[in-house]
Amino acid sequence: MRRVLAGLLLAASLAGATADDLLAQIAAGLPAEEQERGSPARAKAIAALVAKGGLDADTLLDLRLAEAEAWIEAGDGTAAARLATAMAGEADAGAERRERAALAWVAAWALRARSGEEGVGDPEAAVAAFRLRSRRPAARAATAVGERLMAERKPEAVAACDRALALLADQPPEERVPVYALRLLAMEAAGEKPEAVQAWLQSRSGDPAAATVAESALTPGQRLVGLEAPRVVAKRLDGVAGTLDLATLRGKPLLVDFFATWCKPCEAIAPALVQLRRRLGARLQVVGVSLDTPETVARIPAFVARHGIDWPVIGDGVGWDSEIDDAFHVGAIPALVLIDAAGKVAAIDLVGDSVEATAANVERALQALEGGGPAAGASAPATRPAPVPAPAQELIP
Repeated sequence: MRRVLAGLLLAASLAGATADDLLAQIAAGLPAEEQERGSPARAKAIAALVAKGGLDADTLLDLRLAEAEAWIEAGDGTAAARLATAMAGEADAGAERRERAALAWVAAWALRARSGEEGVGDPEAAVAAFRLRSRRPAARAATAVGERLMAERKPEAVAACDRALALLADQPPEERVPVYALRLLAMEAAGEKPEAVQAWLQSRSGDPAAATVAESALTPGQRLVGLEAPRVVAKRLDGVAGTLDLATLRGKPLLVDFFATWCKPCEAIAPALVQLRRRLGARLQVVGVSLDTPETVARIPAFVARHGIDWPVIGDGVGWDSEIDDAFHVGAIPALVLIDAAGKVAAIDLVGDSVEATAANVERALQALEGGGPAAGASAPATRPAPVPAPAQELIP
């Protein structure tokens, strides 16, 4: 190490050497193991050049910034914060260097906060001292606060993420993507229900950054929420002649029940849906979409009569080869989808772990559409059979 430092000090005396030249010589002079993240060797080597003196003002400022960033890589937030803070007071630092210094200060704060150090300060307030025109460091400070609060499972993390998103509103979408992802995690950590998380993300669908996060965070079915329901015109399979167009049922909320007569979980849920439909009356319409095959479709009228089903049942009669379940991205049955009065998908995945939980999920989703409070709590759960996934023709009796 002593030979390395001697060579670096010699390099520092080279006339006209820029900060980039000197940093490249440091990289070339250090052994590979001392260039790995977590090693303080690079930071110490930069500090040795700075201490030697004889550097012009711009080179000195650039090296101090590089040293601060090197201490961050080495995991020493205290040293990095000291150097970054000094940069804030440099009148000739310029906007670009002050922005880098502010970002380094925030990164140093995060290191110190994670280590449990006391008195690390408020990064959002500290960034203001750097006299910046750019909003990016302030946004990064708010994000760092959000990360810290989320780790502590504090609901204030959500507000911190919102401050960061507001600061980045005029920046390229890719700069907001990680903040959106953090906000979703913060909402979950704060105990938000999945449907609330999903609804918030869908409400920001006009932002390309939110759309990018939704693409990776939501299933195809979840991405339907808030969009117009797929067009469905299908044959009646319940003994009534003709077809039914779901679009003709707009004006009241509509529950679409994907089922099949050969599906045991569907058999278990059917009586609860009938009771719920009777209790809710005109508040809710229901339509059954059958995934029965040509071999079982004849059983539907008897299934309807046995359970007292009083709503239309439609389908293609081709099992999982139907285009209807594909349009709604149904991958297992039973499946329940709620469509609002305007014809937009309001909720999916309403089947719960019990028939009681399923009924409560439907009522809660309906009340949310109507602007009411939460649904009454379900009674003690009764375990239902697991949903039948597609393809499932081999399970047909």
